[in-house]
Amino acid sequence: MKAVVRVLLMVNLAFLLALGLSLLVLLEQGRDDVVREQRAMVPVIEALLVSGLPRESIEQLGGSLRHVQVGNQPHPRAEDVPQWFQDLFRHDSEPRKLALTASGGPRLVLTVDDLDEVTEVWDSTLEIVWVFLAAMLISNLAIYLGVNQGIQPLNRVNAALRAIQGGDYQIRVGISGVYEVDQLAGYLNDMAAALQQAEQENRNLTRTLMAVQEQERGALARELHDDLGQYVTAIRTQAWMMPLQQQHPERLQQLSEQVIAGCDAVQTGFRRIVNNLYPVLLEQLGLQAALEELANQFADTWALDVDLQIELPDELNENAAAHLYRLVQEALTNVIRHARAQRARVILAVRDDRLLLEIADDGSGRVEQLQNANATGIGLRSMRERCLLLNGQLRLMPSPLVVDGQSGIAIVAEIPLGFVIQEETS
Repeated sequence: MKAVVRVLLMVNLAFLLALGLSLLVLLEQGRDDVVREQRAMVPVIEALLVSGLPRESIEQLGGSLRHVQVGNQPHPRAEDVPQWFQDLFRHDSEPRKLALTASGGPRLVLTVDDLDEVTEVWDSTLEIVWVFLAAMLISNLAIYLGVNQGIQPLNRVNAALRAIQGGDYQIRVGISGVYEVDQLAGYLNDMAAALQQAEQENRNLTRTLMAVQEQERGALARELHDDLGQYVTAIRTQAWMMPLQQQHPERLQQLSEQVIAGCDAVQTGFRRIVNNLYPVLLEQLGLQAALEELANQFADTWALDVDLQIELPDELNENAAAHLYRLVQEALTNVIRHARAQRARVILAVRDDRLLLEIADDGSGRVEQLQNANATGIGLRSMRERCLLLNGQLRLMPSPLVVDGQSGIAIVAEIPLGFVIQEETS
């Protein structure tokens, strides 16, 4: 049901109730007035009959009284009042009739007549009904025009919502002059702007992810071709030469050792690739052992001193462990790529009802640099997304590790403890 129809129904119902109550009070008051007037006219008629006035004077005087009927003369306005309305004023007191009979003359009958009073009530009833109908008509017209004019800004808001539902996040709703509608339009404009920004960020993230995916594929192909492929080629060459060195045991022994060394290198390379794709150690030995191995890799490869302070909750689910591992891995990778740090500290501990993860470094990065939206790369954005997947929050802070009076960056993630230890049933 439309708003204007609902409002009109409520207003008309209120008018009808008010009209009904008014008529009820009017009719009840009218009944009391009819009875009171009838009783009041009885002494008047009696006084006329005993006054000694001539018959003609009594007829003339009685005919001029509103509530006295002389003889059987019909009331001049009796046809104006419907019979059903007259029936509403019937009462137990019968009309008083007094007769005067002159000697040898006709009989004069004076009757208390209440039809004038009923007629007054009927006229008042018609006036009230017409006033209410006129007021109802004017109110309906004013409400219809006013509500329609007030709904027009809401229709624009509704059209904007349909446009947003269709994916048009550039639409905005202008000022209408109605405070409530303008407030709603402001919220809608803010929502549309946020959706537009999120859509643009998602597009940028998609393009970046596709570029990173191609880079990772290229890096994997180069590693397989340039590194492992070279080892396989060397092993094949050495295996081909081994039958030719049957007469040279020392040379044969050397080739055998080279083949074994090449196989070890291939195996190490495959382990490195597999670990980059998915940390097998995490599944086999748990998060703490995987983080210790990760810290050793950064220490051996990039000479980064990683201080691990780990306090894991019981029954940490596999999904949370994988995300936490990737958060630490991405943060340490950013430290190597951008911060040029010598030390890093990883704290993973339970704080009340939350799991705290902090990765701090003593590098050259500054929080102010990363707070600029243009300075946040795919690494930090992916870390934020992982943190959101764990129902947590990620923020940047100055690092507690200070070098020459300047601190690096600390990445702090706070995750609800109940979320990471819950059992996954789906």
